[in-house]
Amino acid sequence: MADDLSSTQDSRLAQGQETRHHILRVAGQLFADQGFDGTGLRDIGAAADVGLSNILYHFKSKEGLYLATIEHFTLELGRLNQHFALLFVVDPKDRPAMADAFHQSIRSFLHACHGPDSVCNLLGLYLRVLAEGNEAALEMLLRCFADVQAALPPFFKRVKPDMSDHEAAFMQQLLWSLLQYTVVSKRLVLYDMKLTGDYTPEYLDAVAWHIAYYCCLPLGLPAPRRPVEN
Repeated sequence: MADDLSSTQDSRLAQGQETRHHILRVAGQLFADQGFDGTGLRDIGAAADVGLSNILYHFKSKEGLYLATIEHFTLELGRLNQHFALLFVVDPKDRPAMADAFHQSIRSFLHACHGPDSVCNLLGLYLRVLAEGNEAALEMLLRCFADVQAALPPFFKRVKPDMSDHEAAFMQQLLWSLLQYTVVSKRLVLYDMKLTGDYTPEYLDAVAWHIAYYCCLPLGLPAPRRPVEN
């Protein structure tokens, strides 16, 4: 009897999680397409084929759903906070390996955002958050990258021990500005670089190498190895 009850509870929990994830995926598409103000809970409910009460049970409010959607797409689906983990395990005394780790981390991040296997609607949602300026959404986005943000300045100082806290903070801003420009200014980049259609994997590889190279210079690291061309 106890086993049957436990099995039923587990089944309900699994079903609840499945419903929650389904709502998040549908919400991600609508928020990306229409923005926060242009999307209502009833729109999401109709598209997801779930009742309004079900959405409110899981997320309490429209803002609660919006914040959970940002977290779900950025962390659970896109894993955008995990692409720099390699930097923090490489021996900083091994300078070529450190330069290569820097390059691989940047390459991994860019491919997660724009590569063939990137998460559908992730970039649209990301751009909406930046464009609309919803303070709670911006705070959530920063919170998604909080671990990486906290780890980068100490990493820079391990690589270049004479770097000041001020310089390490600006080094972090340099890295993020180069990444963000490539990620969020795609149409402008394509026009500026005389590219048609979309970013190709080869172009993303080239961008990753150049960003890594120009970040390695002030850190006193050698140039990372270039991608092997097939």
